[in-house]
Amino acid sequence: MKRAGVIMTILTVSLFAGFASQAEGITNAEGVRSSDAPMEDQAAPSQIIYTVKSGDTLYSIATNHSMTVDKLMEVNQLSGTLILPGQELAVSGELTTPAPAAAPASETPATSVSVQTVITIAKEQMGIPYVWGGSTPDGFDCSGFIYYVFKQAGLPFGRTTAEGQHALTANVSSPQAGDLVFFENTYKVGISHVGIYLGNNQFIHTNDGEGVHITDLDNAYWQEKFAGFGRFTN
Repeated sequence: MKRAGVIMTILTVSLFAGFASQAEGITNAEGVRSSDAPMEDQAAPSQIIYTVKSGDTLYSIATNHSMTVDKLMEVNQLSGTLILPGQELAVSGELTTPAPAAAPASETPATSVSVQTVITIAKEQMGIPYVWGGSTPDGFDCSGFIYYVFKQAGLPFGRTTAEGQHALTANVSSPQAGDLVFFENTYKVGISHVGIYLGNNQFIHTNDGEGVHITDLDNAYWQEKFAGFGRFTN
């Protein structure tokens, strides 16, 4: 009887060892042995928090961090292009080039385009009718007017909306003639209208029913919609 018990013990140990050996050979659904499957790093793409400085624009921030303006707005769930000094934005962890500290916007020099040339060309369009989407002397909308004037003055940039032009400029607190003046919540929420500041609290722009004309910033309607001044810096 003792001999039979020993034999049973040996058989039990052998069977257990066989099952263990088979278990080690089980593969996962991708054909890789479970015990050999590498642990993958599931860390999210590198992001850092950037604090907006005076003079920054969405375009400059996006460019310095290898992003597009659209992607930057998407990541931060921005509904418009208005950003303020001290605001924190999530950006890519990679810098394309070391970004120099931005000078205060009010001290940022205007572009090399002659201010007088900009104003002269703008005033030459006085009376041209408003045309939605227009960007030629046959008719302008507000952003098309800006696009045409600066292109003729020697500063071409892509045709975009008032909101897009706001993203291309640096905010300024002490405007000069030739700067852009932006308005919000006119026909949509956010930046929606733009004109060229002439000095003496006046700006030239175009809108439906009036065409290209000059308006005082003290005008009650535009004063209520005023969003700030911007300046092209490159």
